[in-house]
Amino acid sequence: MIIDSHIHPPFFKSDLFSHAAAEAGTDFTPVGLENEMRANGVAKALAYAIYMPGATLTNEQLAMATKNNGRLLPVASIDPANITPMESMLRDSEFTAVKIYPGYWNISALDKRFEPIYAACERNNTPVIIHMGDPLVKTASLRHCQPLVVDEIANNFQNLKIIICHYGFPWITETTEVLYKDQNVLADISGLFPKKHKYSDNAKKAIAQKITEGIWDIETAEDKILFGSDWLSMGMHIKDVLKEIEQWPLKDSVREKFFYKNSARVFNLE
Repeated sequence: MIIDSHIHPPFFKSDLFSHAAAEAGTDFTPVGLENEMRANGVAKALAYAIYMPGATLTNEQLAMATKNNGRLLPVASIDPANITPMESMLRDSEFTAVKIYPGYWNISALDKRFEPIYAACERNNTPVIIHMGDPLVKTASLRHCQPLVVDEIANNFQNLKIIICHYGFPWITETTEVLYKDQNVLADISGLFPKKHKYSDNAKKAIAQKITEGIWDIETAEDKILFGSDWLSMGMHIKDVLKEIEQWPLKDSVREKFFYKNSARVFNLE
């Protein structure tokens, strides 16, 4: 059984995502997503609201689209034009987590405007998911996509559960160090295996080697890695991501944590 911790649901219109779907031959519809989840043994998936250049799915739209759907768990996002405390929304809603995209907005994740949101999430035991690493659009700021910044957030909010997206690629070593140092930080491996190869086969082998070496080198890392497909950013299919990970040298006990147990724990699904 699998929990996919990172998908972009097909409840909005976007040239960016429509182009990715067309290139990959993907049915970017609710039915298409349901079929792909069922075919690959995905019991639940975290579905993200999104506020970024070329793509918007508001929190309200996401909440309505996922209402009474036990398989898609809604993740709120922050509108950069309206960064306000979200405590009441989190307390009164069914959102499973909160996602921020600092690099896409050219805003540091350490910006003081985020502090009330981090504090509210910490009080409500709501994980914060932060885009780190290679961005999807060229206008994004790499300076605000470097994962070492998460260490300072983890220091300031030591009971806040934080997930680094995309294992911070290409800053894999930096992400691994943050996982080692900060007990409240995890990382997902979404976005590393696009259908139309953005990264060469050799690059993907190097990614797999660095991440799996990190799992073994750090005592607690196997409890800190989450499966995520990033469906349908850059045309990624769930089955293709699973095929890549099947080749990783992971013990069965680690695979169980990686695909299900870690997400069940961190997102309060147990």
